[in-house]
Amino acid sequence: MRLFILEIVTMFSVTVNSLLVDKATVYLEEACRGKAYTITANDKCTQLPEDWYEFSKATLLTEWQLMRDAFRRRKINGAKIPEGVVCDFYIDEKCQQPLWIGMEDPGTCSFSELEIGNQAVSVHCYDDTERGEI
Repeated sequence: MRLFILEIVTMFSVTVNSLLVDKATVYLEEACRGKAYTITANDKCTQLPEDWYEFSKATLLTEWQLMRDAFRRRKINGAKIPEGVVCDFYIDEKCQQPLWIGMEDPGTCSFSELEIGNQAVSVHCYDDTERGEI
């Protein structure tokens, strides 16, 4: 019985801690200006909204053209990362092809300096305070 109660308390504290972590914010324009999108540090792959692409997926293009143009459509150019959160940026929709791994506080408002501007399609953010140091 005590073990069961301990498991419930642990589960509750992990849930509360994840709710307290600030969200990361990505921006369309450098200097962290323009349209912004917040990403929860929930350890899940988050796709950027479709309106952050120059072309809609509904456009009449062949699959080959969509793949060819994929690297020109991205618009993310800055990110503010709160303390205790780490974000990874990917060039695919399933967070399998990394662009930049391990961006931490404070982030960067100039993706062009890192040569990663206009490329990210999805973002994976997580609460680093629970993972501990290796």
